[in-house]
Amino acid sequence: MTLQRKLPRRRPLIAVAIVASITLAGCSTIEKSSDAFRVNGASFPLDDYEQLTQDLASAGQLTPDANGLLSGEDARSVLNSLIRGRAAAQFLTTIDDSVTDEDRQKALASIPDGAIDNWSELLKSTSLELNALQYAFERVSVPAKDAVKALYDKQPALTGVLCMSHILVESLDEATKVIADLDAGGDFATIAKSTSTEPAAKESGGKLDEGEETCFNLPTLQEQFDPDFMIAAIPGRPGMFIGPVRTQFGYHVIVHRPWDEVGESVMKRLTENSASLLAIGYLASSDVWVNPQFGAWSAAKSAVQ
Repeated sequence: MTLQRKLPRRRPLIAVAIVASITLAGCSTIEKSSDAFRVNGASFPLDDYEQLTQDLASAGQLTPDANGLLSGEDARSVLNSLIRGRAAAQFLTTIDDSVTDEDRQKALASIPDGAIDNWSELLKSTSLELNALQYAFERVSVPAKDAVKALYDKQPALTGVLCMSHILVESLDEATKVIADLDAGGDFATIAKSTSTEPAAKESGGKLDEGEETCFNLPTLQEQFDPDFMIAAIPGRPGMFIGPVRTQFGYHVIVHRPWDEVGESVMKRLTENSASLLAIGYLASSDVWVNPQFGAWSAAKSAVQ
């Protein structure tokens, strides 16, 4: 089965604001490191990050304030782009692929003539590598169903698609009792209908559906759902009762629904956008560390916060 819908064209990095680092002088508790970030142990040097931002400022792509500093929001934005690019490249290796010279040539051809002539070699190569990823991703097809099932059974988030049910209650004691009842063999849907404070649970049995669809794309959940809910849900496995998870709404008990129940929906979602979802799932499940001067990595959002 081939990918039915290609990834949307991404604008060249020339149009993306990459910004200088923020300085938190005098904070002795911040870890000192020569890395800007690491993805599954692969580091990106802090010196390269700082050089990139300086080069972009020199190229007129950045606008520092009166003190020569750029905002923390912009600093995090560039880190997010670089981290996602590093994870995307790593993901390609898991399917025995990588960015090729042809991909880089296509990326170069997409940039207006002369637009990057005055850029440093570091800035040019980083920009081209990030933009070449979109062409590599166009080769990614939907994996065989058995391969997707293996990913889902290991950790649903690896597929970039989540299919969950939950029970929401008001107190920790109630949530603890729900888990005890489930561990004793209680039926999740039955307990959800009788216990959950979510009004829809009385009919849904706690299933979290997106309209007519059984499953959610992971990016939608990361954008719309409570971060504490997502932090707990992402590492979970099918059939594992997750919780109690406290959010602004109360206490949740979460479960990833079994493949036999949701497999067709997962495959449908991947058919719509397999490369992007699989790469996002890979990133959400990755070990990401960010230099504390920039903030901290949030798996719930797949972003520096």
